[in-house]
Amino acid sequence: MPALFSRTATLTYVLISLSTIMSGCVTVQGINSQAAASVATNYETAKRNGLKGEQCKYARTAAELFLRANDDQNLMKWRSIATADCTLPAIESENSGRIGVQLAQIPRNVQQRVERSRGVYVAAVTVDSPAHRADIRTGDVITAVNGKEIVDLKDLGLLQGEAKRACDSKVQLQISVMRDAAISKELSVVVCK
Repeated sequence: MPALFSRTATLTYVLISLSTIMSGCVTVQGINSQAAASVATNYETAKRNGLKGEQCKYARTAAELFLRANDDQNLMKWRSIATADCTLPAIESENSGRIGVQLAQIPRNVQQRVERSRGVYVAAVTVDSPAHRADIRTGDVITAVNGKEIVDLKDLGLLQGEAKRACDSKVQLQISVMRDAAISKELSVVVCK
């Protein structure tokens, strides 16, 4: 084996070799665990350097690799980390223009469920918030606000601005959500009473 291999590559090579000798085939489980450990190291480096976007990417990748490796303990840990690192704080504005949702990028499995990649994912809904009372649910994908399309998290300012305008003028905020490919809803949110 060449001396240029990294420690991870060496362990992966040994794992493949042992697996091949013992069972006559390569197991993906060990390879995914090793790859996830390597990704976890990259996550820690991104965290030390304050690179939030990279942290999110590495946490999601680690969770996906532990899922493939059937490592439930690490899977739960990394899903929790990914949820925390990939979720934005609850949308609130001054003058109590609080909507009460936490938003994130749309996860791949949800993109497949709703058959779209544009919009923002509702990661959490605050109990008894305007969003909760309007029946916005965790897992929904917000696709438009007051008829204006929401493409991704870059449109967070649009959502906040529309919520503030709705609060200031005491009108309802119209939010379009997707629950799955067949269910699209237009919900009215009373932002301020």
